[in-house]
Amino acid sequence: FNIPGIGVRIDAIPGRTNMIQFSVPNVPAGSEYLIQCTEFCGTFHGTMRSFLVIT
Repeated sequence: FNIPGIGVRIDAIPGRTNMIQFSVPNVPAGSEYLIQCTEFCGTFHGTMRSFLVIT
């Protein structure tokens, strides 16, 4: 997946748990960033989107 607004990208591998840590300094609480699938994964690939909300 990719979070283009903050430059985060990681591959999801079936059967593997991925953990990632990153900082977003000077970003106000409530800011939202689009999370999108970047690898064609099947029929519903275009709908695989979410949001990261800074708290």
